[in-house]
Amino acid sequence: MAHRSIKTLLALGVATAAFVPVSALAQAQLPSGGPGQPIIDPRLRAWEEAIHLTHNAAVKAVEHCDRGTFNGSMSTIEWLARQLALHAEESDESGSRNSREPSDAAFNESAIDINVARLLFVEAPTVQEDIKELSDDLKERWKENCDHSNSDSITDVVGPKAEVSVRVFTGFMELLNAPGFLGSEVAGDATTRELGVVDGEDSGDVSGFELEVKITPGAFPFGPPSFANPSEDPILKPRADPIRNPWHFSVTARQESVEFEKMLEDYDQQVGRVTLLPGVGVGPNASGFVIPDGYGDVTEINYDGDYDSKSFRVGAGFSWDFPDPDINVFLNGGAEVGSDDVETRFSGVTNSGTLPFSYDTEYENEWLAMSMFFKVEKNLGLSEDVLAKVSVNASYSRRFNDASGYDTLEVLGFEPGMADLSNNDSTDGYGLGAEIELDLTPFLELDNKSAGKAFFRIGGSYERVGNIGVVTRDGENPSMLEFEDADKVTGHAALVFKLP
Repeated sequence: MAHRSIKTLLALGVATAAFVPVSALAQAQLPSGGPGQPIIDPRLRAWEEAIHLTHNAAVKAVEHCDRGTFNGSMSTIEWLARQLALHAEESDESGSRNSREPSDAAFNESAIDINVARLLFVEAPTVQEDIKELSDDLKERWKENCDHSNSDSITDVVGPKAEVSVRVFTGFMELLNAPGFLGSEVAGDATTRELGVVDGEDSGDVSGFELEVKITPGAFPFGPPSFANPSEDPILKPRADPIRNPWHFSVTARQESVEFEKMLEDYDQQVGRVTLLPGVGVGPNASGFVIPDGYGDVTEINYDGDYDSKSFRVGAGFSWDFPDPDINVFLNGGAEVGSDDVETRFSGVTNSGTLPFSYDTEYENEWLAMSMFFKVEKNLGLSEDVLAKVSVNASYSRRFNDASGYDTLEVLGFEPGMADLSNNDSTDGYGLGAEIELDLTPFLELDNKSAGKAFFRIGGSYERVGNIGVVTRDGENPSMLEFEDADKVTGHAALVFKLP
């Protein structure tokens, strides 16, 4: 039987017939178990797939110094070599390999499958040697391109690596329930009272930045198994050393601001009704003020608010790789602490333009959140030198809030009323996003081994935020701070540096 190397097998791929005459393949038949029935070991297809997937993934990993992918590929190559060795032993025990030489039996399988089956069954020892050569060659290429240690151990290839990203974002936030101010009723008839007859601004501008450092120590022994890892064989025993995907640890600092500001339309008092300035429920004018019919128009109405948020998150997670080496799944869970400083002001002039007033609210919300982040990422090869990734993500968080502050009503000529505010309700939030990443390394001409790699990311996200504080006043009870939902839509750009 003529020698064929594993490199030849890799070159054949799914187009084996193009390299070998069909007439020759037609005679490359395995012994049948009966008339017209071939004996095809169920492991052949899995091994054939493993050869192509693993080789492609390893080559790509070497080109881009991807330690995690390279480690998984090399482990799979070693596993494949062991399976072929075991298969060769089984073949020797069941009889000489001559019993597996071609016969004249008819086959229902395609010529390509027969050719691959012949290579794996008949030439297992030769293919096994070529796999070892391929493994040594890949490790040598890795050392030359990416590795400084020059170690022969595959586990040394999965050393620690770091990723630093700086992200800026901008967008808008829309409150689902805008804060309401003022009131109206028929004089002396509380049953006709209406509160919140003037809405504050419900849309604000969002801006901020985020700094994240992510460390990947390597493939931990207790990491999640790889999807591409054939950890169990229908015939052989499960692997004692399944491929493990790498864990990562992340630290994220974030600053965000939301600004609300708008001059609102004048409020025209309804005929036969009085205008109410509901009080904060505390102080000498706890119930507020009543502006008589004919004097209760409100002009120069202005609303502005500032939400400043700072947070710090620590997370840990891992990645899964699929049989398709271009797809990865990431899962990250963590704890986040943050502080929101909020100031809002609603002001105007009433009583025929002689009585200015304002509602001023300030509170601080210190919170702790438990969050989960899930991302699916796909590599896109725009060209040999230009690589890109596209990803979609989803997130969920549970926040435990502890908010406190005060609410004040100031009316010219009267003593201000001030009520304490507090709320420790728990709230939920979730988000969806998408992102494109472009590898800048070829354009910057960075050296993979010393300078690392640089990437540019651009994307957008939608978030449902659940802890935006809104104050309600009824003139009878102290002001209440309640958490309302808001929709936030942002776009972002980021620079990412991956260090070797």
